[in-house]
Formats: sequence, C-alpha cells, structure tokens
Amino acid sequence: MTNITLTSNHSFDSGTITPKGKLIKRNTHLEKRDSVASILKNHRCHRRHSTNTQLDLIMDTYSCSEEKAKSLLKSHPQFLTYGHKTKIESISELYKLGKQEVIDIILKFPQFAGYDHKKAIESMVSNFNWSSEQISNGVKRNPQITRRDHKRILDKICSVYSCTPAQASEAIYIFPQFAGYDHDKKLKRFTKLASYVKISEETVKKLLIEKPVCASYSTKRYIACLDIFRHLKPEEQVPETFIKSFIGHISKSPFIDEKRLTHALRSGNTEKPPLAVALGKALGTIKRK
Repeated sequence: MTNITLTSNHSFDSGTITPKGKLIKRNTHLEKRDSVASILKNHRCHRRHSTNTQLDLIMDTYSCSEEKAKSLLKSHPQFLTYGHKTKIESISELYKLGKQEVIDIILKFPQFAGYDHKKAIESMVSNFNWSSEQISNGVKRNPQITRRDHKRILDKICSVYSCTPAQASEAIYIFPQFAGYDHDKKLKRFTKLASYVKISEETVKKLLIEKPVCASYSTKRYIACLDIFRHLKPEEQVPETFIKSFIGHISKSPFIDEKRLTHALRSGNTEKPPLAVALGKALGTIKRK
C-alpha cells in the first residue's frame, strides 16, 4: 500500500491507497482521547505544563480529588488553559457571589468558567430586566442561563404562552430551567392531557407561565393529577373555582406509595395522595358556597 496525504481548499485526513486504487480515509477527529495526557497534547501550552502540575493546580484551586480534576479536563478540555484563581475572582465579583459558590458551580459545570459573563449580564439586564440580586440567584440555581440567547427565549415564551415580556421574565426567574424547554412541544402535550378533563388551552398557558415548574412535571405525574381530578370533580360541568383550586394545588404529590389514586384504591389502600386531600377540602368549601 502507498501512503498519501491529500491537500486542497478543504482539510482532509491522511488516507491509504489499496492495490486496487481505493482510498481509505482515516478520520482522526473521531478517535477517543481518554487520558489527560492526550488532552494536554491538543493545547499549545502543553510544553509549558506537565500533567502533574496542571492536576495539582486544579486540585489545589478547587479543593477536589485527582479523579475529579481529570474528569473536569475530559469534559471540558479548554479548562486546562484558564487562569483559575483569576477566573474565580472575576466571576465572584461580577455576580456578587462568594468564591466558594463560584467554585461549586464550576465543579458541576466546568464550561461556566469559559463563558463571557459581562456580555451575559448585560443581556439579562437588557432582556429580562433583572436586578443584580435576581441575576445572582438565577445563576446559582441554573448556571446555564448565562449562555442562552435571552432575547430569542423571551420572544418565544411570549409568543407561545401569549404573555407579556414581564411575565416571561418572571417565569424564568422563578424557574430558570424554564428557559431551556421546547415550549411548543410542552404546550401541545399538556393541552392534550388537559383536554381530557375539559381544561382549556388558555388555562394551561396561564398555569405554565404562573407556575413554570409545572413544565418540568412528567406525563406520568399529570395523568395521576387528572386521575384525582376525575374522582373529585363536583359535577359534569366543572366550575371555574374548582379548576382554580386544582391548579393552585397541582404542585402537591398526586401519588400514594408511588401509585396514582385509582391504582391505590384497587389495591385496597384507602389513604389519599396529598393532592387529593387538598382538593377534597377545596371541594367541600365550594359545595358549601
């Protein structure tokens, strides 16, 4: 076989020509680099730093084990090039967080150390109209909020849920993970489930924008909630007061012994889930009125 190297305006990997003239290309970018040493070779600074020196620096700065330091390098190779103490001090000052709080965030999300934080803060102030305290709290609860396209997210939420920018911003602040959802799919799925108990799309929109954590609930949980709704609804024509009460208590668990109400009753368990108890009380109040 004859080894050749292809050159053109595009970059190709080296290939091998077989006796029949067939080119076998080798894609080195798909090769796995599992060791820390191989990560070091991909950075210009590898000649200036030994593996042990880098690991010691990361272990000392973040007070972490060698295993954790290696995992940080593997998940985010650029982590090698950062001036960690300077990064921590800068991020701490920008977000008004304690240094240990910044370290805890970076240990969970090493990519956070590489974000353009000044730009992120300016964007959150401009689009979400958040105060410094709100930004700090939002970042602590969901560091990935800093890397998102805030204007696009705000516009999308306003469009899907028919709400104002202020309402969308408040929803993201209450539950920062809300910013990362596929809202079209979320609304479609929950609206379909709600239709089984004659709850309108507008009511679902209002629920999700006022209680954005509800967007994180699984289909299984919502089926259990609707199961309770069907057991307790006061009449065929469901009054608005009962729907409001149902939405107001929806964050309570709809399960008892990990079973929804119907299955629990079939197994002989007469104890009711917390959501059923709260709705039962609300229903009694509604009937008395």
